[in-house]
Amino acid sequence: MFSRMKCFLLFILLIFSPHSFSDLKKWMEGKTIHELLKTQEMIVTDYGKVFVTPKIDFFFNKRGKTNCFTKTSYKHKLSGKVFFSYHTTEDICDGGNSIGWIENETQEVIYEISDSFLYVIGPLSNEIEWIVKKEEGVNLEEQKRGLDLLKKHILIERSLWTSLYGYTFVSLEANGFHKDLSQKNIIKKMLNYLEKSTIEMIETPEGFLIGDRKLFILKYNMEGFIPYAYFAVDLKNGEVELIQIDD
Repeated sequence: MFSRMKCFLLFILLIFSPHSFSDLKKWMEGKTIHELLKTQEMIVTDYGKVFVTPKIDFFFNKRGKTNCFTKTSYKHKLSGKVFFSYHTTEDICDGGNSIGWIENETQEVIYEISDSFLYVIGPLSNEIEWIVKKEEGVNLEEQKRGLDLLKKHILIERSLWTSLYGYTFVSLEANGFHKDLSQKNIIKKMLNYLEKSTIEMIETPEGFLIGDRKLFILKYNMEGFIPYAYFAVDLKNGEVELIQIDD
């Protein structure tokens, strides 16, 4: 009788342990916000539009609160853990791509939402230690501001077609690297390449009409193979765009 009761209690502890929620967080990675809203693993409560201060770089220059975000709470049925999502639903707020973030009960951001997909918060942008090529006549303050924006963009933007992350993923896969193509490993490889790369801010070259945006060229050193990635950075609005990668 005692042994049976002890096994039952152990079973209950395992179900309601933090490990269960940890497994759920792994399940969430790579899912879309729409899949999360329909999940059966949690009790989902929709609070509708809320007036909130954004916690994502897309709204970097838009100070104060906005009603662009819909708030939703999730209570994990097994562990009882609670967290919240804030995501956009209107083109005037996000240009047609649902963006936002997910935070825990202490209001710490644990996921970012980009183009509807959920991404685990990666390494801090200051972990990128690339070599900066200093050009005569380049404004150092503008260069520093541009590099800070660029670093954040590179780690946050993970589309397979319009990001350095996506280029790294596709390149590794095309070259037969199949050991581990998880987000965590791709970012690790990308950071390793960036440490051996050089970057410079240059004048707008012929053929690129990008207005007042500053152009950065990243010579992306992938173990000796060096494609050129062109980024346009709007220092005023804090927006970064990957123009193209030449390989």
